Amino acid sequence: MTNDINGYYKLDPDHTSINFTARHAMISRVHGTFQEWDATLYINDDSPEASTISATIDASSLTTRQPQRDAHLRSPDFLDVREHPTLTFDSTSVAFQGSDTLYVTGDLTIKGTTREVLFNVAVFGAERDQFGNSRVGFEATCDINRKDFGVEWNTVLDSGNVLVSEEIHIVVDGSALRCDEEG
Repeated sequence: MTNDINGYYKLDPDHTSINFTARHAMISRVHGTFQEWDATLYINDDSPEASTISATIDASSLTTRQPQRDAHLRSPDFLDVREHPTLTFDSTSVAFQGSDTLYVTGDLTIKGTTREVLFNVAVFGAERDQFGNSRVGFEATCDINRKDFGVEWNTVLDSGNVLVSEEIHIVVDGSALRCDEEG
């Protein structure tokens, strides 16, 4: 990473996406995204293990661009957004692997269940944009088993395959803007 990146950052909603992918009928993929979230990063380049990440996602903001499926994903069968309106992530450790790869371990809470997960983070670099803002770019990926979070609904198809995979792939394609203080 470059010099002088220490400090607090917020994910830039205009240049960040929080996406998920699941297998459908085990023959294709369904891609979705969350449109409303708030995330703060504290970057300590001098002591990376002191860096932190905290995120809150509005569960009802998910979209797969198919309204009937989105309604089902918001229902008690999946995220149960009335009872559990947010998903959260709070890092517990950050470790560098080389100069541009991080491993971020943390507590992910979905549908009221918290599990430790590991994000592999590719850091693309730090730069000042055309307005003089300090930015850090990255891509974070993680695979989870949705059943570990109490998201168990499924149906068996004639072939014996299930309609929805247990494994969910998460990708955060992020650009974070430096801010003056936490929050």
